[in-house]
Amino acid sequence: MNEFIQSVAHRTLAATQQLIACQMGKVLHEKEKLLNMRDRCANPCYIDDILKHIGARQVNMIHRAQYNVDQRLKALSSAWF
Repeated sequence: MNEFIQSVAHRTLAATQQLIACQMGKVLHEKEKLLNMRDRCANPCYIDDILKHIGARQVNMIHRAQYNVDQRLKALSSAWF
């Protein structure tokens, strides 16, 4: 039983890490595009604001992923014990 829970926990963590890595790649790509546009933009403050919001969203996504993992692990541990 314990091995099953550990296996599910490892798979959950691996899937979450893969999802985060994929999303981080997308975020970094978009940030790079915005930074390249900064020189051509009439008001670079807009780009800075967008980057600030992307950073905040990035933090929220990480927190949400951590919350989801915690909830799954709690559900598994309460279901088997």
